[in-house]
Amino acid sequence: MFYAKGNLICWGYCGMKELRYVLSFLVAAVVLAPSVVLADSSDFSDVNEEYWANDEIQYLADEGVISGYENGTFRPNEPVKRSQAASMIVEALDLDTQNRPDPDFRDIDETLPSYDVAATVQDEGIMGGKEGAFLPNDTLTRGQMAAVLERSFDLDEPSGDVTFSDVSEGFVFENEIKTIADEGITTGYDEDNTFRPNNDTTRAQFSVFLSRVLNEEDVSEEEDNVAYPAVNLDLHFLNVGQGDSILIEPNGGGGNILIDANDRGTDNEVVQYLENNNINSLEWVVATHPDADHISGLVEVMEEVDVENVLSSGKKHTTDTYEEYMDTIEEQNINVVEAEEGEYLDTAAAQVQIVNDKEESSDLNESSVALHLTYGETTALFTGDATVEQEAEMIEQYDVEADVLKVGHHGAATSTSEEFVEEVDPDMAVLSYGENNYGHPDVDVVERLRDQGTELYSTDEAGNIEISLSHQRPIAQTEPWDGNGEEGDEVEQEEPESTYPININTAGDETLQEITGVGPAIAENIIDYRETNGSFQSIEEIMNVNGIAEGRFADMKEEITI
Repeated sequence: MFYAKGNLICWGYCGMKELRYVLSFLVAAVVLAPSVVLADSSDFSDVNEEYWANDEIQYLADEGVISGYENGTFRPNEPVKRSQAASMIVEALDLDTQNRPDPDFRDIDETLPSYDVAATVQDEGIMGGKEGAFLPNDTLTRGQMAAVLERSFDLDEPSGDVTFSDVSEGFVFENEIKTIADEGITTGYDEDNTFRPNNDTTRAQFSVFLSRVLNEEDVSEEEDNVAYPAVNLDLHFLNVGQGDSILIEPNGGGGNILIDANDRGTDNEVVQYLENNNINSLEWVVATHPDADHISGLVEVMEEVDVENVLSSGKKHTTDTYEEYMDTIEEQNINVVEAEEGEYLDTAAAQVQIVNDKEESSDLNESSVALHLTYGETTALFTGDATVEQEAEMIEQYDVEADVLKVGHHGAATSTSEEFVEEVDPDMAVLSYGENNYGHPDVDVVERLRDQGTELYSTDEAGNIEISLSHQRPIAQTEPWDGNGEEGDEVEQEEPESTYPININTAGDETLQEITGVGPAIAENIIDYRETNGSFQSIEEIMNVNGIAEGRFADMKEEITI
């Protein structure tokens, strides 16, 4: 039985027609921002026809329930804010905002219309402040949303038939959660019978459950396995230049995993990306191997973000970058787990198995931690810089089939063999690379994947790439890349003048021999190292090159730069 505060009232029993009317207004309250314009979902630049919640968003847009933003986006993964909910609930319930008691909120200026809105929802007992603040930009958790719903409508007391494993007796929103679940307004997560009251509610998730309430007949006739999950898993492939960084984000919050982080010497783009997406904690940081193009950005990540665990290949390195990385782990008191092939990562985000660690190898690329992720019926494979030899071993020992593949070693010819591509059979593959002199991605690798029917995506071309796993299929929020890759031979570069200091990332064979202690053999070793590992991230890294030890480095360090 639904009763509303204000002028929007259902007397006695509220039938489905009236319920839909009430909830239509309520959804507007929670899903829309103040500065929006009405738009069809087909106009939303960030919701394509393949997006997992497209049908529900389209339905609500057609009904006039939801709108997009002025820039043409819907922002399906954006959480609902308190100010948005408050202002639209006041409008939906036609509440008078005049002459309300002064709430004395210190974070909202009294001259703004939002101040009257905040005063109204507090006076009505719908939403209050905390320690003198309304917190207008804070997001509403699922538990808080249940309270807003329950307080906006006088709902019957729950029968007690609906329980959730993570809503214990005495929980602050226990009664409100059970009330809205008992009324069928929302449900929990079937896979583990949880409600996840502390998770944010995204616009896409809320659109899905609302459309099922408002459009009950159409939705209930869908197959049981329709790909509309209670929470989807987002894969973010970050544009970090000639390096790797992948964020695995359960859309409901928590259990975030970061694989590698390159820092190309400017403001740390990985930290900035995490901040922009409200990621303030990571359950796991995975360092596939200790090359700088995979760990150089992790130092600041561990300093700025709460990291619970680090999964390490166990390989050591002699670079300053690696030493700083290890020192930061110790300083931040982060738990370190050494990868063990065949074991599973301890996480609720998805099933994540370690399919390569190559502990006995002295080669850092060969020792790359490779992960195979399963989420519902969708799969993804992340192989770091593992070579074709490790790929062959993975094929023999594991089921490596994956809907999404992070192409090994930035698309180099040393990875992604024909046999491996056939076994993985990816629908989508992401090439993570930047401007380079190494022929990445290799033209044969690109052709090999395309011949398999794989859609390719390039961080160098598209920037950050987001792919959503929705239990049954992956959906990319980026257009595929139609490039051809680079020929296997290194692109000829004009030889720079041999003035000191010499840039060891760009110098050719003859110029490298101008460095003290570098002859033809060591110059070739330096070039081979660059082709295999990418650009040097510090001059100290040159000591990893065969033939250059501390003594020779001491003689040359004043003559070189990066």
